Amino acid sequence: MDALSDVLRWTQNLAYVAVGLWALRRWRRFGTPASAWMAATFGTIGLAVTISLLVTDVAGQETLPVWLTGIVIGLIVPFPYLLLRFHDTFESVTPWALRATGVASALFVLGGFVIDLPEEGEQGTLLASLYVLAIVAQWVLVLPYVARRFWRAGKEQPTPARRRMQWLAVGTLALTVSVAISGATGQVEDPSPLVTLFGQFVSLLSATSFLIGLAPPQPVRTIWRQPEEDRIGDASLALLGAETPDAVAAIIAPLMQHVVAADRVVLQHQHATLADTGADRAAASGREPIVIDLDGGEARVWPSRYTPFFGTDELVVLERIGRLADLALARTSLLVSERAAKVELEAVNAELEAFVYSASHDLKSPTIAILSYIEILEEEYGEHFDEQGQYYLKRMRSNGSYMEALVRDLLELSRVGRRDTAPEHVDLAALLDAVAHDVGEDKADVVVGDVPDLFVNELRARQLFQNLIGNAVRHAGRDRVRIHIGRADASVHGVTVLVRDDGRGIRAEYRERVFGVFEQLQVDEDRDGTGMGLAICRKIMESFGGTIHVTDHEPGAEFALWFPATALDTSSTEATPEEVLT
Repeated sequence: MDALSDVLRWTQNLAYVAVGLWALRRWRRFGTPASAWMAATFGTIGLAVTISLLVTDVAGQETLPVWLTGIVIGLIVPFPYLLLRFHDTFESVTPWALRATGVASALFVLGGFVIDLPEEGEQGTLLASLYVLAIVAQWVLVLPYVARRFWRAGKEQPTPARRRMQWLAVGTLALTVSVAISGATGQVEDPSPLVTLFGQFVSLLSATSFLIGLAPPQPVRTIWRQPEEDRIGDASLALLGAETPDAVAAIIAPLMQHVVAADRVVLQHQHATLADTGADRAAASGREPIVIDLDGGEARVWPSRYTPFFGTDELVVLERIGRLADLALARTSLLVSERAAKVELEAVNAELEAFVYSASHDLKSPTIAILSYIEILEEEYGEHFDEQGQYYLKRMRSNGSYMEALVRDLLELSRVGRRDTAPEHVDLAALLDAVAHDVGEDKADVVVGDVPDLFVNELRARQLFQNLIGNAVRHAGRDRVRIHIGRADASVHGVTVLVRDDGRGIRAEYRERVFGVFEQLQVDEDRDGTGMGLAICRKIMESFGGTIHVTDHEPGAEFALWFPATALDTSSTEATPEEVLT
């Protein structure tokens, strides 16, 4: 029993010394009022314990000299007052309570030098007993009050600060119990060893709790911070779906406020205030904000009055959240700019398409009239023209027909995406056979391989492949061309259909240019084609949600048409879309 008592006594004393040394070190490092009062509170306890250890255990004396006893008592008895002042740096304590505790502590310090205290195991005088009971009464009254206020205030803090304040409250209550036991046993001549042992255990619990609350090890802090880390992770995922700076602020501002229990968070970006919370509370606190610089703005955070002391690690986390906000705001600003540019471009395109439609429609009537007059000239006066005149009539008719084709194709180009009917099931294999028949078997051998069924506008699908096959025939460079159409590859996202011919092909430098309006690589005198066929093909594919481009292929040309999964018809099969595509 005695050995265990010695172990507990040494352990608790060393723990109090460790707390005192840590408190002094923090005060020297930060020099804040809170750290100064903390150093006074726990440094005096550590010093008193150190003196007792050096004199009674190291020097081998059984008791302390009277004057040294007065010094040790003078270092210990102000503990409630000093702890109350430490708490007052965070949350104001009633002035009369501070004054009363301070006066009582001063009297107790003086009493330690003038009152003859009994040695351990001896019966003291009435004055000495009253003196000890008064000290115990002050500790029992003040310490639970401080512990309650720390515990209550900790409920509003993030997890690491809350845990530290709770351990500080537990240490304060344990010290209260230890002092009460010590005061009670001190008035008994032969106290029970078990009671003494229990008092030492509670005192050790108090010292350990103070050490954990004031200087928790890093692994413990990491465990405590896990809820906040989880919340940051959830916010990071939410930021991926944010599309505007306001949406980012709606995620970041509450996160910053939670991590440091902030009274106010102001988030500014590009001269606009995206979030501002708790202005009244921050103004009442009178504290200066923490400023986090952002690209194109800043975040100002008014932390809780407890954060600078109990949440120093969380201030580092606040910087991390600031960097996260930087990335999210940059991304959403880019999205907003792109969206605005897209809206502007769509408006310009709509205006251009309306102009093309109006202009081509207005040109249609005079073009038909010109062709009609040319036809009348040929029928009624053609025999009166010589060979040169006949040539001029022929050229007029050719150019008039070309003009009519241009107007027709311009109208068609402007209609794509504007006057399409609803999508429907399209048997692509049957459609391709019909288009090949229309082109003529004497001009092309069209081989249709494995192709998917489509769910698109049938008229536009027919127009798409008519233009592609007609383009291959027109530019083959010979009387007959071979064309192969089939599926290239597929995935859950869509399928690619290849249209391949063995004609003259398209040189690499012209493979994008051929999709422009009025672009023709070979222009014959008779103007066979308007140069808008492939432009119409691209616009049709875009209306389907797909793409079209020319790929590398020798000999001839190869067009790759990618249809998204939404443009495929799977209603005629019981297989899943993935099975149909693959």
